[in-house]
Parts: sequence; C-alpha cells; structure tokens
Amino acid sequence: MRIAIRAALVILFVLAGFAAGFSIGKVTGFNTGSEWAIVQAGIIAKEMGGAMPVALDGEGAFRVVVKQQPDIYRKAWKQSEGRIELLTALDAERRAADEQARPVGVALLTP
Repeated sequence: MRIAIRAALVILFVLAGFAAGFSIGKVTGFNTGSEWAIVQAGIIAKEMGGAMPVALDGEGAFRVVVKQQPDIYRKAWKQSEGRIELLTALDAERRAADEQARPVGVALLTP
C-alpha cells in the first residue's frame, strides 16, 4: 500500500513539474524566439539590399520599418527580363529538338 502511494505521489510531482516547466518555457520561448526572429529578419533585409530598423515601443510591442534601396525595382526588372529572354531561347531549342525527334512507338498504360 505504501509503495502505491509513493508511486502515485512521484507521478503527481513529475506531472506538476512538467506543467510548471511548460508554462514558464512557453513564455520564455516566445520572448527569446520573437527576438531571434527579428534578428533573422534584419539579416535577410540586409542581404536583400534593404534595412530594417527595429524599435521597442513603450507598450512592449516591436515597431519595424522596412526600407529599400530606391533602384531595387529597376534591378529586379532587369534581372527578370534577362531570365525571360533565356527561357524563351531554351524553349525554342526544346521545340526544335522535339520537331526533329521521331516517335519510336506507342505505349498503352492501363491501371
């Protein structure tokens, strides 16, 4: 009987410890996780050629301002035009190769 009571108490204390640890870890994880997410967003913004200054408001909320280079759209437009020309040339080559290819046979697939 004493062993059963001790086992029940051990299980109860272990579950209470998990419950307390979960609630504390959830709050701590959100605080550190959101800060880490902002750091990562700042790194990505710098890699893309922009800036992302972050400020902490008095209410505990983050204020994020995303700034971009003035000619970033022109650069993206030029890159996309070059990509479209490349894809058009590759498509023309593929069509020419398809026209030269001879059909070998017919395959019927049934489920």
